[in-house]
Amino acid sequence: MTGGQPAPEVQVQGSASDLATAIAAALVDRLAEIQAAGRVPKVVLAGGGIADAVHRATAAAPGDVDWTRVEFWLGDERYVESFSTERNSLAARRDLLTPVGANEALVHEPPASDSGLPLHDAVATYAQEFPTDDFDLVMLGMGPDGHTASLFPGRSDVLEPGDALGVTDSPKPPSLRLSMTAARLSRATEVWVMASGLAKAEAVEKALTHGVDVIDVPVAAPHGRNATLWWLDTDAACFL
Repeated sequence: MTGGQPAPEVQVQGSASDLATAIAAALVDRLAEIQAAGRVPKVVLAGGGIADAVHRATAAAPGDVDWTRVEFWLGDERYVESFSTERNSLAARRDLLTPVGANEALVHEPPASDSGLPLHDAVATYAQEFPTDDFDLVMLGMGPDGHTASLFPGRSDVLEPGDALGVTDSPKPPSLRLSMTAARLSRATEVWVMASGLAKAEAVEKALTHGVDVIDVPVAAPHGRNATLWWLDTDAACFL
């Protein structure tokens, strides 16, 4: 148990492709369950290679979900121009939201740098769009350094108590970013962490070690109230 929450569970698939397919199927099932209970699912999407693959796999097999009744946010965003291919939101739209016909009124996209807003105002504007209650599902990627969203190792950002923060000196370009805090990402029924490849294996092992310092391995910080599920391929799981 971690902070009174269930201990992380691990699911391992044989390849990155198998992993994306399995996550997509689980996502469709989870959203359908929530809708069957009469609710609009609230989902936080991730950026990055495995997230993009999951989005494509989901769009290819969208199941019986009413995608016009799913509400979406991004866990973090690069503070660049709205048309920049570096934006997570553009990839999410291309690979998932547009193909499944998501309801534009339920897609919460962080402001872009050409909005005219200073970064701190953009952060505050985005945070105002967060729900007052919990997310149903937060989906996260991770880097080989153990970062998730735009929460990087060696920084106190991961301990911020608020809902969102701005990053002005990201060690990974671009330097300006907006991110949900680990505290806000943990206000979720379920958190799913997705990782593939040997480059992630050491960070995965550290993150799943009891007593890990989340400043050193920020991806270890977010936890779901009911479940925290780590989705890995065999390469990413090889040190477990």
